[in-house]
Amino acid sequence: MRKINRRYRCDVCGVELKLLLAPDEDPPPPKHCLEDMVEVAPTFE
Repeated sequence: MRKINRRYRCDVCGVELKLLLAPDEDPPPPKHCLEDMVEVAPTFE
């Protein structure tokens, strides 16, 4: 598993998730509400 830092949002219901580990560096987007989630641009704090 590789460490990554990606945020995704569901266009249907608005739920967001943060992906921290993945088997490869470029994982496919997760699905929610039977649709692919959209990657969110990183926020600068």
